[in-house]
Amino acid sequence: MNTCLLWARLADAGHGRNITETQARRVVAEIYERSTGEALHFQTCKDWLDTWLASKEGTTAPGTLTKYRQVIEDFTIQLGNKTSNPLPTISPADIIAFQKSMRDRMLAASTINLAIKKTLNAPFAEAHKLGYIPVNPVAGVKSLKDNVKARRDIFTKTQIDSMLRAAGDSDWRGAILCGLTTGLRLGDIASLAWGGVDLKKRILTLDVRKTGEAITIPIHPDFSIWLKARPPGVGLAPVFPHLHGKKPGGCNGLSAQFGKLLVKADVQGRSIRTGEGGGHRTSSLSFHSLRHTFTSAMANAGVHPDIRRMLTGHSDETIHARYSHHEIKTMRNAVEKIKVVASKRKRKAPPPSLPSQKNEEPTVRRTES
Repeated sequence: MNTCLLWARLADAGHGRNITETQARRVVAEIYERSTGEALHFQTCKDWLDTWLASKEGTTAPGTLTKYRQVIEDFTIQLGNKTSNPLPTISPADIIAFQKSMRDRMLAASTINLAIKKTLNAPFAEAHKLGYIPVNPVAGVKSLKDNVKARRDIFTKTQIDSMLRAAGDSDWRGAILCGLTTGLRLGDIASLAWGGVDLKKRILTLDVRKTGEAITIPIHPDFSIWLKARPPGVGLAPVFPHLHGKKPGGCNGLSAQFGKLLVKADVQGRSIRTGEGGGHRTSSLSFHSLRHTFTSAMANAGVHPDIRRMLTGHSDETIHARYSHHEIKTMRNAVEKIKVVASKRKRKAPPPSLPSQKNEEPTVRRTES
């Protein structure tokens, strides 16, 4: 009888439009508890994602857990206030909007597909399995196609020179030198701290945001010169204070700032279409192109693929990212084959370097991503 009265009260309130969603859920939860003896919990999207992440601690590899956290953090930022909405209200349209936001950041199709279909799918698939949501919103979202024609280009020597001139003595000059000679991603470069810089041993030590792995890589002589000219810092003091703490994406993010520098340097990429159906237009040149330029220069210099993978962090998860002294020496020899800026040091023979102005089309279009 009491249950019938509850249903009647709910119907009357709804008929008069005097009920909120929260009140309706409270009544349904009360009916469910009276019927089954168990409490019915209505979780918000944020509550569930936080709960799911917490359940993975101690049972998931640190690198994988870092990937989960980064993708879910980016997703909740994209959702905005909708994170406080009930979990079942998250729709495929929200997932597609997140997919588009990653395209806007010029991420590779493979990276976006991995973030959505593997990482973001996991908590929603589990929520569906437990009966918290009727449908997994990720399941119906199509993966992006990797359009070979839409792949990023690499910078030529002429373009590198123009960018360095446009950057002047700013943090961007150091960031360009770092990206070109280490293959690090923009977010990792912006987060570099002086505690990870050892100028005496000429090495950088940092935790890669994408994988969570700690890596040690050699410092190129040209980047070393730039570092030595900066006011020295210690500990967590940022190497690039004007870039530190800023998000790569967004209208005023680091990627957008770098885009403005390219305009200033009169460096233009091809206009390419990416995404499902090729409907998203972007440039073939971005900061990430420095990473491709780095690996291509290594390939042109005859550096073994295993060494290139070590330098760009493309090691299998079973391979330790901290290398022996011999391996560091091998990697340093490989890195120093890249000639970035004019040097007064005499060389017996010019090493393979970035594509020259006479040959704007690079020998190796793309190697590791």
